Amino acid sequence: MTTPAVRTTWRPFGGFNVKGVPAMSQRQVLHDLRIIRRNVVVASLQEFKHSRYWSWMRRALPRTGRQPWRSYPDGYRGPRSSQPVIWRARVYDLVEGRQRELHGDQGAISQARYVTAALLRDRATGLRCWYVSAHFVVRGDQPSDTERRRTLLEQDLQEFELFLDQLADTGHPIVGELDANLPGSQAHRMPQVAGNGIRRVRYLGRRGIEYAFVVDGSDVSVETRNVREVADARLYTDHEGRVFGHRLVVRRAR
Repeated sequence: MTTPAVRTTWRPFGGFNVKGVPAMSQRQVLHDLRIIRRNVVVASLQEFKHSRYWSWMRRALPRTGRQPWRSYPDGYRGPRSSQPVIWRARVYDLVEGRQRELHGDQGAISQARYVTAALLRDRATGLRCWYVSAHFVVRGDQPSDTERRRTLLEQDLQEFELFLDQLADTGHPIVGELDANLPGSQAHRMPQVAGNGIRRVRYLGRRGIEYAFVVDGSDVSVETRNVREVADARLYTDHEGRVFGHRLVVRRAR
């Protein structure tokens, strides 16, 4: 008799840059967060850099009621809060949160940038997965850009790759999205493997500026479907969102 594989149901994940420069109004942020809420149960956000954004989030994604939401970090913490992971509390529990500095404060060039990861446990199955959000420095991808910006972007790429290696070494699968500020023509600069070269990083959908990706765990695979863009015409931010279905599947021993 064959034992069926343990798997989660299909769940929508998304990545959204909620424009922070220039800052959006309360009406605009609430509008975009409500669209995000309708499309996903877990998501990575970028540019969520203002304390008032976090106050408005509590209105659009309340912590109580029929569909409560949670986040990591859990509230405004300065630059560390700019790339949070959010999720529906009835679907996931937080097991652990991690962050790594990509680069320190650069004055007028860039705030300190961090990559964020939340290890979430699917409440229906107990399976665990890392969900990741990051944002690299802007205007460092072209030869005409300043050397300082180009150096910062290279540093961001290196620190991000090291962070993915650390997450992959835990054995848990990884699902994420980031605003890399890197055009599709330079997609080869993004990490291709994680966990000391053992696990392939699979990128989903159109590459260019934003990148969605998954990495299988040691015993759990990530299956994906229906990758789609949420057109910026529907959002006040100047970025498209990206949404895809994913589920975790425990691989049977051979």
